[in-house]
Amino acid sequence: QVSVMTSELKYFNSDREVWQKDEEKDIRKRLVSSCVRSIVAHKIPSLEFLQMSRSMQQLSQYAHSASAAGNTESLDGVRGRAEGSGTLWDQDLEQDAIRTLVEDAKVSIALRVLNDYMRWELTTTDADKEAVAQELCSRNDRLRPQDVHQKHATVEESLGYILFLAMNHVEAMQLMDCILLVEHIAMVLEQAPDPRVADNPKMQATLVLQYFFCLCKHVDELNTEQLLARMEERQVLLKVVRRVLKMHDWSRQSVGLITEGISFLCSQEDFQTSWTAHLPDQEARVSMLEYENVTNSLLTEADAIGDRMEWRRGIRPLLDFYGRVKRGR
Repeated sequence: QVSVMTSELKYFNSDREVWQKDEEKDIRKRLVSSCVRSIVAHKIPSLEFLQMSRSMQQLSQYAHSASAAGNTESLDGVRGRAEGSGTLWDQDLEQDAIRTLVEDAKVSIALRVLNDYMRWELTTTDADKEAVAQELCSRNDRLRPQDVHQKHATVEESLGYILFLAMNHVEAMQLMDCILLVEHIAMVLEQAPDPRVADNPKMQATLVLQYFFCLCKHVDELNTEQLLARMEERQVLLKVVRRVLKMHDWSRQSVGLITEGISFLCSQEDFQTSWTAHLPDQEARVSMLEYENVTNSLLTEADAIGDRMEWRRGIRPLLDFYGRVKRGR
């Protein structure tokens, strides 16, 4: 009789655990949906825009925890495909935040909001930002000027990071205004100060370099011709190369990811027939060849951990491209 009761209790506890997990999952989905719905193109700056900061921070934290649960050591686990195949809807990781962003058609809106904010942030003087903070505080007595600045930074960091995680999935990229993404990358690289290694890697001055990687990785499955034409017009490749050349003491992983992005671009047939327009003069080509030193350093580091041959195969299009630049054709 005792063994029967013990068995029944075991199954009861098992069912209760399943129910609790399902309940937690439902609560989580409702929270994610609420946060995603809050992504709206408010006037910048405004109290309504500031109110987005909390929900964006929650959404970013949840998306990060879901990603990190699958792979805490590298970005491989969030690069969009399970073992090179499948879709966002059949990943091993829980991707509720990104799926909801895609299903609710909020990907392009999120990019537009971030782009509008960064345009304001990069073109507004510190004095004018302080005046804006004072004006917003006068309309809400719970705010202090430092709160306004912090909430602005939170939106930039959180929304920017959410978009990065989304860009690792081709389904999200296909719903995104990728021409605007090219413009956004170019604008930030032109106007934002050069990042330092101590800076927050989730701020746009650094994160747009990861956006470049995602764009180049998926360019084959997007409107390739139009994107390459806009990248040529805005000289994105050259801006990325020159930004990395100014970076010191950055991790191998960070610079390696950007280098992989350049190699993805070099593997593109349309790029191979028009590369001279992306590097239109001798000065630009000299910068590209200076980047070969960065690549060689990465190969040396890969050699130290026994990964040189695999890494060389992965960036073969870029290594071949250096030869074309040297030959000038």
